[in-house]
Amino acid sequence: MEKTIDRPLVKMDIIDLENEQIGASRLKLSYYSQLDGLRFVSIFGVLFQHFINPHVSHFFLSGNAGVDLFFVISGFLITESLLSLKKRHSVASGLKVFYVRRTLRIFPLYYLYWSILLIFFFSQVNDHKWWGLFYSINFYDIYDDGSTLTGHLWSLAVEEQFYILWPVMMLLIPSNRIIGFIISILLVATGFIFFNFNNLNQNYNYFHTLSCSIALITGAALACIKNIIPQQLPKLIRYAKWLSIPAFLTFLYISIIYGQGKSEDRYLIFIRFCICVIGFFWVGRVVTRPFTGIWGRFLQNKWVQRVGQVSYGIYISLPGVSPSSAIPKKFNGQVIFCSGI
Repeated sequence: MEKTIDRPLVKMDIIDLENEQIGASRLKLSYYSQLDGLRFVSIFGVLFQHFINPHVSHFFLSGNAGVDLFFVISGFLITESLLSLKKRHSVASGLKVFYVRRTLRIFPLYYLYWSILLIFFFSQVNDHKWWGLFYSINFYDIYDDGSTLTGHLWSLAVEEQFYILWPVMMLLIPSNRIIGFIISILLVATGFIFFNFNNLNQNYNYFHTLSCSIALITGAALACIKNIIPQQLPKLIRYAKWLSIPAFLTFLYISIIYGQGKSEDRYLIFIRFCICVIGFFWVGRVVTRPFTGIWGRFLQNKWVQRVGQVSYGIYISLPGVSPSSAIPKKFNGQVIFCSGI
């Protein structure tokens, strides 16, 4: 693998996607090192809500924010990868490349974890093992508390469900219609959230794949704008920058009043919208004009990036090291997430 540095804080990986063809041209895929720093920010939020005293950490809903920031990062990276495949492969070939890579990256550790559960903790996971083994445990968690050993797997289930159909749509839809398609999906997901806003079971609104997809598609939209209409991206990032201020203040306000017991569960979903705005700005800056100054040096710190790079492994092992098993499900289930990207 050959690496070059085109500008500060961004490293470029040259990946030969067609090495079976002699003389085939090479496709450049960007490796954005500061995204590993954002992964650290996300997993830190999750760990903070697990390891700090629940009454303190739940006063600041960092885990909920970490969930959706991971989704935004994931949506961007996967969609940019798909757009690159779209340029070089047929639909069938592109899907094969994508699913093989995804399987090799995600499945081994996931099913190793489930093997351990089935061997040593069978009685605790027996009633929902099939939900977990087939990546659908988020729907189980909507109606049942489940086990503290598997409560963190819902977010991986959301991602895998999303990435069953998303690659097909990205490779099939003509490039000049992708932006319109994404806008339509965002509207549908937003409509779904508000349709269920008064649902007595807010787990339905939080864990459902369509609700979570609004964060994933926010990242996907960023990737599509960057690759299809890049001239519009700087302006949109500026808008997101200014909107991030009220979004962050809204996030803090919801966290505070919810921690004081003055807010209903249904208002937690607005945190997802806030983080979509902040995530669009953060990821957008990282992939176009990386952060400098203190924030940039933090995101570029080698130890911060190393933690971000192994966040998937940290996530899988979280139930074994976290003291949060006594936290009520409405906290314990909602805040656990780490991307497998």
